Amino acid sequence: MSKSLDKLQKQLEAIKSELDNLSDFRDTPFVRKFARRLEGEKSVILEKIKQSTILTADQEKHRSERLQLANKNRSEKMKRTWRYLRSIQENFVL
Repeated sequence: MSKSLDKLQKQLEAIKSELDNLSDFRDTPFVRKFARRLEGEKSVILEKIKQSTILTADQEKHRSERLQLANKNRSEKMKRTWRYLRSIQENFVL
């Protein structure tokens, strides 16, 4: 695991322990707000972990598909251009 992923895991564990410790306190509006805030931070960290663990194979597949489409579009444009230039050459031969 990378350093950033380890750091995110540690933050997640710290938030989980804080949420567990909140059960020791009396249920007050402040405690509920704090718990809700911690849950929000936990979901943000989980999303960051999910984004950082996306498989590189998927990224490479997406990149190759994008390049293949770009090459196809470029090829079609060059074919159109060449057909146009060839028609001009055939029609206006000196």
